[in-house]
Amino acid sequence: MITYFSIFDNMKNVIHNYIFRIFICTCLAFFCTKSNKTLAQTDIKLSYKSEFVGEMCRLQTIAKFGVSNQYIGSVLKDDGREVAIVDEFLGLVIIPKHEVLSIVVINKEELTVGSGISYVPKGAFTTRNVFTTNAFNIEKGKHYAMFNLIGPEFHLAINDHLNVGVMTTWIASPIALVSKYSFTNDESKVKFSIGGIIGNSFYINQFSSNGGIGFATLTFGNRQNNFSISAGYGFYQNAYPFNKWIEPGTYTIESDDFIYGGHDEFIDRITDQNPDIEYSENRTFGGVIISAAGAISVGRNTSLIFDSMIMPQLSSSKSSLIEYEYYAPSSPDNPNYIFQVTATDTNDPGAGSLVVLMPGCRIQKTEKKAFQFSIAGVMANDPNGVFTGFPLPLVSWFRGF
Repeated sequence: MITYFSIFDNMKNVIHNYIFRIFICTCLAFFCTKSNKTLAQTDIKLSYKSEFVGEMCRLQTIAKFGVSNQYIGSVLKDDGREVAIVDEFLGLVIIPKHEVLSIVVINKEELTVGSGISYVPKGAFTTRNVFTTNAFNIEKGKHYAMFNLIGPEFHLAINDHLNVGVMTTWIASPIALVSKYSFTNDESKVKFSIGGIIGNSFYINQFSSNGGIGFATLTFGNRQNNFSISAGYGFYQNAYPFNKWIEPGTYTIESDDFIYGGHDEFIDRITDQNPDIEYSENRTFGGVIISAAGAISVGRNTSLIFDSMIMPQLSSSKSSLIEYEYYAPSSPDNPNYIFQVTATDTNDPGAGSLVVLMPGCRIQKTEKKAFQFSIAGVMANDPNGVFTGFPLPLVSWFRGF
């Protein structure tokens, strides 16, 4: 006979059976999910292969307390968690991957092997000496700025061969536009480039002074150790006193007062009273400029550099020699002074000769930053043969952007 207790027991067994089945299914689902996740992670790990393993690389760590370490050597391991690199100075170094700022594969031709591996990144800084440039090209997009005690420079790499820029002083006067075109690349045995600088005095001297240099450069060697020779022509045009020129001849001028201004005032009076006469407000000085420069790598981050600028003669193409006689007013009917002025062409040696020698040192720890200092020796001879020499410290900071 069926009782309520038997029915209750049957329902209880059915409920326990369902609960047991649900528990088994939940466990199976959990373990299957975990197994699939572990298998997926294993597949990802097995499918990852670092492009740096077996290559000569430059590894840069994230800066801590303002200090970033650099390691150069063969990469033995890169599994996503840590990088193992054999540095020549330190041997095997293992670095957590989250502390790595960058890894760059190095072309073995860019390494200088001696007492230690030296590597200078292929960038914009390797194209500069102290003041002049060599013939190495700047890769497109490798823009840079250079700040020194005189003022800033900014240079843009338009493409792999052409770069343009601007240079000025901290008071933004004078200001100059610069450009360089490299016809060759790193694979060329001899590198060749041409360039130019054109500048203006800007708001100082009321924009009246101009100058520029056009040059060509040959460079031998690589970016670590190289030698360059450059040649060009420089000019300077200004409107300072005694720089005006007038067509040779004898002129008569009248003035209601005595002329005290000398050379330039006589020319002004002559041109005012004789507007058809050929004359020039500015005089142009020019001369050949040559340069020898180079760099030698002496350490992992350090290079000795040398630069020079030699100007054998800076002369003016034409200038005027003014001689005059005057006659005082002869009567009340003629109250003016009468001047008889003779203008002749004369050769002006200008600024004489100039030699600037610039030995220095460059320290570059990253591809974006470098520091450079030099002591320039300036030696000049004026037209009378008087020698002047003095040292000039030059300090520069490079920044890539």
